[in-house]
This record gives sequence, C-alpha cells and structure tokens, in this order.
Amino acid sequence: MTARPRRGPLRYLERSLVVARQEGLSALIKRILSAARPHIRTAHALVLRFRFGDTTPSDAEQVAQREARRARLARMTADLEFKNIVDPCDPDVEALTAIDEWKTSKAIATQRLRDGAHCFVAKRDGELVAALWCTQAPDFFDPYLRRQLELESHESYWWGAHSVRTQRSMGVMSRLAHHAIGELSERHGKREFTALIRPSNRPSLSTAAKLGFHRIGHLEHAGLLLARQEHLPLDLDLTLEAPHDGVVLQEVRQ
Repeated sequence: MTARPRRGPLRYLERSLVVARQEGLSALIKRILSAARPHIRTAHALVLRFRFGDTTPSDAEQVAQREARRARLARMTADLEFKNIVDPCDPDVEALTAIDEWKTSKAIATQRLRDGAHCFVAKRDGELVAALWCTQAPDFFDPYLRRQLELESHESYWWGAHSVRTQRSMGVMSRLAHHAIGELSERHGKREFTALIRPSNRPSLSTAAKLGFHRIGHLEHAGLLLARQEHLPLDLDLTLEAPHDGVVLQEVRQ
C-alpha cells in the first residue's frame, strides 16, 4: 500500500502550519508574499463620464462638430439594426456570447439580464457585429473588480463594449453608443453614463472622446493571478479628479 501525498489547498495549509510552528508567523507571511509577488497583476483604468444634455455656450463649437460627426456616422451606418436585449431567453443571447471578446458564457450573460442589465447590440445583414452592456439597476457587481458599485438613480455604468474585428473603425460602436444613450435617457431617465477604460485601449478612448465622455478620475486595481486566468482582488483605489454634482460611483465596497 502506498500513501499518496496530499494535493490542493489542504497540502498548502498543512505546510503553512509547519512553517508557522517552526519559524514563526512573520516568517510564514514573508514566504507567502515572496511566493505571491510574481503573480500579482496591477491594472489602471480611466474613469470617464458622459452627462446627457450637458452643454454650455463655451463649448457650442464642439457640440456642433459632434453633431456633424453624428450625422456622418448615421450615413455610414444606415444599414445597421439596433436592439436592446433584456430577456434572458432572447435567441440572440447565443450569438452575443459567440462574439464576446472575453468569452463570457451564456450562463453568465443570462444571469446579468436576470439581474436587470441591458445589452445593446448592433446587427448588420442579420448578424451581430457589436455589443454594449449597461446597468439599469441602482447597483452592479463588477465581476472583474469584484466590487459592488452603487449608483444614483440617474446613472448608468457601462462595460463589455466590443465589436467584431471586420467592423472596427467603421463607426459601428459610436452609433451603438448613441443609440444606447438615447434609449436609456428617454425610457429610463438616465443622465450620466460612466465607463472604465484602460489607458492602453486607444480605440475605445477615441470612441469615448468622440461621444463626449470626459475623464473624471482614475482607478488602480491589484489582484493575484490564479489558475485559468482568474484573479483574487487585493486592492482597489478610486480617485475622482473633477468636481461634479452627486457621486458617479456613490460607493465602492467589497
């Protein structure tokens, strides 16, 4: 008869107890930090906000340019069909997960819809070519940050915007975002839209700027990389840089 060594968390727990007894708790902590350091990943994101109807005489020229750009986009993307997916049983959920860059499963997508999220999609020739997730509920659990985001009733948090590669740089995402802003403002009273975008994501930052989003802060996030690209959040620092009415992300909590 042979005794197999213990595997998994139990094995590491037993080893940790031995080190703590023989070398002390401080030595154990140092060993854990030393082993974890190579697997810690940090991420930075810009906090961007768009306020619906927020125009002043001083930026009238920018507004005119934005409206002209919107008219050009409308001509370029006149063949697009827009849809707001809210039903977990919608047949387009299958196609939605198929084009998702983050490989979001159908189960997760349907759960988001059950929790009150909206997914705006754009179709061309009957095929899904872009998608944008938005909150409708007063709070939202961000699966990447592992935090509960609480928002005012007039706010909407955006995430998961993506388009298929063959449709990029063709104005599709801008038109989809315009459509989402119109729907959420007119039907649900949303006036402020918040998104987190990494500084390295130039295409998304460019699209956000054209839509009228402005930087109001930055976020730093540190996490421990685990198996299968999952991560354990360690720290999150949110800094708002610009004055605004109310609080865009009213509270960030674990």
